[in-house]
Amino acid sequence: MNILPFVVTILMVLSLFSLSQFRNSMSPETTLYISYFKTLREARNQLARDVYLKHHVKKDKKQKNVHVEKKENSSTTPYFRHRNVGAKEGRLSLLPLLKGEDDSGVLKELALKYFRMLYGHLPGYRETLLLQILEKQKEYYLVHNETIPCYGLMSEMKNIDDFEYRVFRGTHAYDPEAGIGFPPFEHAFSYDGDGIRAIQFSYAPKMLLGALFSPELADEIEEIEYADQVSKNGRRTPCSAEKLTAKANGKMIPNTHLKLELIDFSAKKESKRFVETDLNTQITVWAEPLSES
Repeated sequence: MNILPFVVTILMVLSLFSLSQFRNSMSPETTLYISYFKTLREARNQLARDVYLKHHVKKDKKQKNVHVEKKENSSTTPYFRHRNVGAKEGRLSLLPLLKGEDDSGVLKELALKYFRMLYGHLPGYRETLLLQILEKQKEYYLVHNETIPCYGLMSEMKNIDDFEYRVFRGTHAYDPEAGIGFPPFEHAFSYDGDGIRAIQFSYAPKMLLGALFSPELADEIEEIEYADQVSKNGRRTPCSAEKLTAKANGKMIPNTHLKLELIDFSAKKESKRFVETDLNTQITVWAEPLSES
């Protein structure tokens, strides 16, 4: 009797059992580590493919078919403002506050409200943290004409507590609109821009517009923009300044004219970025080119 097939079968079963046991015994840190680099690889693969198509593929019939296929599937993509949380262009600029350009106090009021919407659910929440950050940044900016990176602020603030640490660090994955996590402070606020215009309307997250005007108006804007997005094959379609102004005036929102002054309606080119999220760990990774050529 030939027992070789039986032995091989037993060895295969034991091997599969050992592999299963190994995967189950991996620590959470190991799982997150593997997830991060796997997701980073997928995002970079998307970026590499885009660069290849941009620089090497001829504009022949085959390439046109690729673009047609993308357009056909684009109508199923989510509302574009839901992807703007954390994007460089979608952050609220605090620079006018450092330069003393917020005469009406509307921007400071907005910053505090947006801060509360993002982090108000955290234990130990206090808006004085934002005021403390602004005070330190203003002192530094007036002397050096630049701001302190978040890691520098963390080192300067001695004995930071859990709330402060969580605000600075954020969560691996976040989608505040869906109640998932929250962004690090530097992904929600910036010190860019020129003048009082602290918001780039084309890339502002829905939550930021809700903080500026009202959640109800933000819902109406979404309804208008998403309908246009679907009709235009998934293309980013922010509503016009005239339509937004009419909607805001119709809602009788206080200080509408001052709030509109915070918005930059000019169309700016968005930095190219590719986002991948691991569904098992909810780790989200971005890949961006170093420069646009």
